[in-house]
Amino acid sequence: MNERGSSEPSEPAHADTLLPDKPTELVVGLKGESFVGLIFKPGDGAVTHAIYRSQHGEPATKIGEAKVSTYYDRTAEPGQQYTYAVRAVNAVGQSEPSSEITVRTYAAGLTDQLLAWDRATSYPEGDLVSRAGHTWVAGRDAGRQVPNVERGPWMEAGEFVDGRLGPHRAWTSSWLYRFGDIVSYKDALWQAQKSTQHEVPSQHQSRDGHHGAWRQVG
Repeated sequence: MNERGSSEPSEPAHADTLLPDKPTELVVGLKGESFVGLIFKPGDGAVTHAIYRSQHGEPATKIGEAKVSTYYDRTAEPGQQYTYAVRAVNAVGQSEPSSEITVRTYAAGLTDQLLAWDRATSYPEGDLVSRAGHTWVAGRDAGRQVPNVERGPWMEAGEFVDGRLGPHRAWTSSWLYRFGDIVSYKDALWQAQKSTQHEVPSQHQSRDGHHGAWRQVG
């Protein structure tokens, strides 16, 4: 407004003139020898999400886009360590990157090529072996420790169980499950609500009234 009077009102600002918020809560849902499944909370104002991956300290490169809150990287290779981040995207541009998450794919040989555990061999994180009819994955550097269900570096990979939502691995007590992981247990499917290990899937609340680590989803 000036001595000539009031001007016409300006156009209201629209949400599409702002960059989207960055995605949050990036976690690994599933992983295998040649794939990594990511789960994240979308950034507000996003139309799609750009997935970035880096390795060996090199700059991150875009490997794909996701319009939903999940993404499967099917270009991963066995026994490799990757670092992922996600950016929200709209017509204005890209958000700041989400927090990074680093994951190592399983070593090759989950099925027919599995080698029996050998006491003379030192096993790094991600290696797979068979012992006593079970498949074991080194959750961290296992050295020469014997695979077992006690609290140690080895995790037992459950067998695949077919169901109406597709095949999922059977729950095992030694596996470290992350938020979003889905397992089969007693003819039902359960999704981890947080990182959990040695906790049987159930919907019971803890003694302090908080919900447990699992939620039945099928």
